[in-house]
Amino acid sequence: MSDQDQNNRPETPAAAEDAARAHGSAGAAEPPKTPPPPPAAVTQPQPPVPPPARGSGLVASLVMAVLVLALVAAAGWWGWQQVDAQLGAQQMALAQLQSRVGEIDTRLGKTQSLSSEQVVVGQRNANELARMSDRLDAQDQAIGALREAYDGGRTRAQLVVIEQLLMLASERLQIAREVPAAMAALEAADARLAVLGDPRLFAVREAIGRERAALHAVPRVDDTGPALALSSIIERVPRLPLKAQAPSQFEADSRAVTVDPALTPTQRAWNTIKQMLASSFTIRREQGPPTQLLSDAQTDLIRQVLSLKLEGARVALLRRDAALFREQARAASQWLAQYFNLQDAGISAVNAELSRLQGLQLQPALPDISQSLVLLRAHLEGAAQ
Repeated sequence: MSDQDQNNRPETPAAAEDAARAHGSAGAAEPPKTPPPPPAAVTQPQPPVPPPARGSGLVASLVMAVLVLALVAAAGWWGWQQVDAQLGAQQMALAQLQSRVGEIDTRLGKTQSLSSEQVVVGQRNANELARMSDRLDAQDQAIGALREAYDGGRTRAQLVVIEQLLMLASERLQIAREVPAAMAALEAADARLAVLGDPRLFAVREAIGRERAALHAVPRVDDTGPALALSSIIERVPRLPLKAQAPSQFEADSRAVTVDPALTPTQRAWNTIKQMLASSFTIRREQGPPTQLLSDAQTDLIRQVLSLKLEGARVALLRRDAALFREQARAASQWLAQYFNLQDAGISAVNAELSRLQGLQLQPALPDISQSLVLLRAHLEGAAQ
């Protein structure tokens, strides 16, 4: 079918109504031009429909227009109701939001007020804490000063005790010559210095170490053996024989007198008289003054004097007094030589033992242990200043 045939086709009632509607609205505004519809598909030709009456088409167009306007008006009213409802809901939400914002502002104001009060309180507390911290610092300083004074006083008291120990060591060594006692005092002083642990006292401890080593080098004197030897001699004194001792009783000589039978009676009488006189008297030549006979009381006194001299020698030995010991031993030896029988083996043994004891070295050279005491006193004087 050609384009001319399509333009010459009669209009249908629907097309006529569309044309009328378009014509009615043309007075207000010119509708936009639309492109022509695409060509319809080729169909079989239909018989022509007779056109409707012109009056009925106009009425139908008006009715349709009224319906459309009513629908448009109803849709507009409904849309306006929806919009109004939405606006009301938004206004209510906005009012609630504003109310909440007001409440939040009120709370924020209260919070800011509380915050300002808390800031003031916090500042006040901070000031109180600062003052308390200052007071604590002052108390800490006071406590530190007290502790330092206490520790210093306690340390000084301990140093005074150590000074006394060092003085005791020097006295026992120099006066009594007691090496073990001096060693014990030095060890006690060094132990107390070790407890203190003060580096400033290391020089004192070093001096104590040197002094202890010097005391270890002193030769040990065995005073127990000589003392026991003197005790043994004292026990034997009552049995030692004297040079001259008067007998408690005199006894006659019971030897028989021999008589030569060849002699005359006068000769025999003369011989008997001579034997009697010879047995009654003994003539010896003595060097020096003659020995006197001693009584029992004098004998006991001589033995007691010897025992006292030996006891004095033993006491001097135990006291390590070498001079007194040698003096007493020498005096005992002289007493033995004066009153006792030196020809007796026991007297010779006693005399030899006394001579051996006099040669003992009872006083070896002692070291100087005063250096530690000097250093400690210098430290105490420096601390006091």
